[in-house]
Amino acid sequence: IKVATYPGPMEILVRVITELKREYPNVKASVYENSTEFIIDRVLEGEVDVGFITYTEKEEKRYRNLVFKKLVDGHMVAAVNKHSPLAKETLITQDMLIGQPIVLYNDKYIQEFMKGFSSLPFDILFTTNNVDTIRLALETNTAINIGFDYAFRTDAGLSRSDEYVLVNFAPPYYKTYSFGYFYNANNGLSRVIREFLKRVRSVIVD
Repeated sequence: IKVATYPGPMEILVRVITELKREYPNVKASVYENSTEFIIDRVLEGEVDVGFITYTEKEEKRYRNLVFKKLVDGHMVAAVNKHSPLAKETLITQDMLIGQPIVLYNDKYIQEFMKGFSSLPFDILFTTNNVDTIRLALETNTAINIGFDYAFRTDAGLSRSDEYVLVNFAPPYYKTYSFGYFYNANNGLSRVIREFLKRVRSVIVD
């Protein structure tokens, strides 16, 4: 089993692989964590069997030889410390972001989303691929985070903290995305990969 993923579902994937290994000791597994572009390239080149990413219809239309299977729908949210004044808001408007220190996960969709606010005087504290760093910034009320709502449900480091809350964006900034897996149609899926995906779906969807 060779899987590439963004950080969010890492713990879930590792747990499912561990269960499979108990039942099928001869199964070998590798799990890689990286950006969306990296994951797509690895699947296209046949270096990994399945990729787990956030995607839109644009990817489905662009990569005709890739098969996309949606697990959940999601949208962008602002994660803020529970003591932040923003925690009391029902919806986040663009003006509320002015002067707020922001930490971002280094993802192309998040970067594209932020371009919608490009006319505002942003204070991007830093971008990172380390989820624990984002959690620390939120817990210490150092910055707010803008990211996918399901990352806070599926990522162990983020979902177990009660020091921050998620607030939706007001229209027109409420944008939806799909989270799921994809594979190369030319390579197909082995029996063990199908079993692995069935178990992942049962954990995330059911």
